[in-house]
Amino acid sequence: MKKQKILFGLASLTLLTSCGPKLLTETDKINALKDAIVLKKNEVKNYMFSGSGKQVEIDKATKEEITRVDEMFIRVNEKGEKQAHTTYQSGTNVCDYYLVNDETYDKLIYCDSYSRYDGKITVIDRKTHKNEFDEVLADDLEPITSVVDTLLDPYKILSVVGLFHNDGQTFDTVTKYYSDKDGQLTVKINETSTVRGDNTTNEIEINYEDYVFKGMSMKHAYSTEEIEMKFEYSFDFEKMDSLTIVIPPNWEGHLYTGE
Repeated sequence: MKKQKILFGLASLTLLTSCGPKLLTETDKINALKDAIVLKKNEVKNYMFSGSGKQVEIDKATKEEITRVDEMFIRVNEKGEKQAHTTYQSGTNVCDYYLVNDETYDKLIYCDSYSRYDGKITVIDRKTHKNEFDEVLADDLEPITSVVDTLLDPYKILSVVGLFHNDGQTFDTVTKYYSDKDGQLTVKINETSTVRGDNTTNEIEINYEDYVFKGMSMKHAYSTEEIEMKFEYSFDFEKMDSLTIVIPPNWEGHLYTGE
C-alpha cells in the first residue's frame, strides 16, 4: 500500500517561470541560499497551506479508469490556532478541525470527522479532557502542520519525498537546484526505483520565493500486474501578516463529556 493519505492525491502545478531559473552547481552557493531561507522561516507566523489534485487507477485488463479528486487546506496563526479541512475519496469522506484558544477551557478542538466520534461533531476541551485533546491533536492536526514545517526548511525536504517510500524500496535519486534571483530557489528531485520488478517513479518540484516556501508539485506512479496507478499533487503556500480563526457557532452544544 502506498503512503498517500497525508498528501491526498493532488494535481500537478508548473512552478518555474517562463524563462526558467539557472542551474546551480556550486555547493557553497546552494547552501548559502538554503541558510537564508532557514533564517526567514522563523518570520512565518501566519499562513495558509492548500492543495488539490487527483489519483487515477487504470485496470490493465479492462482499461477502465477510476479517478478520485481531493483537496485540503490548513490555516495557522501566531497564537497557535489552526483550521484544517481535508477530503478523501472525491469528497465522500470529509474532515474539518478547528483548534482555538479559550478563556474558560484553555484550548478547544472542534472535530467534524467521518473517522471520529461516529462522525458526530465533537468539541474537546483541554482543561478537563487533556488526554482526548492531545490524542486528536497528535493524530489528526500535527501530521499536517509537521509537513508544512518541513517544507519551509530546504534542508529537510527529502523527508517529505520519503512519505512515498515503502519498506524495502530504494531509489536512484537525482536532485538539482535552480535560481534566477535573490531569494528564489527551485529544487527538482527525480527518483526511479532500483528494486527489480518495481517501476515506481517520483517527480518533485519545490519552489521558494523571497526566501519563503511558495509551492510544491509532485507526480508519483507505479503499477502491478493488474493496475496502473498515477498520483498528481499540487500545494500552494501563502504567508500572511495576520489571520483570525473562529470556531463555528453553537459549539457549546457539542462539548465532549466522556460518555
